[in-house]
Amino acid sequence: MKTMLSIFRSAFGRIFLASLSITMFLFFIDEGYYDFRWMKRAGNWIPFVIYLSLIFGLITGIWQLIRLTNRLITLLKGQ
Repeated sequence: MKTMLSIFRSAFGRIFLASLSITMFLFFIDEGYYDFRWMKRAGNWIPFVIYLSLIFGLITGIWQLIRLTNRLITLLKGQ
């Protein structure tokens, strides 16, 4: 059984934590007017999950692109 600490040591755990932090900050300044009262309304959680999913997908895509680029550079240097 994985602990929370071991999950956040993985790359996807770090990406999720970064996505969550960015989304919380955006909702803190936009929806909540510099506080977290937006969490009390159920309707605000729908765009929160959408934003979180989009930001997570964007960061994951950038991370995969960087990994692919590094592999290609390593492969080309080896020849």
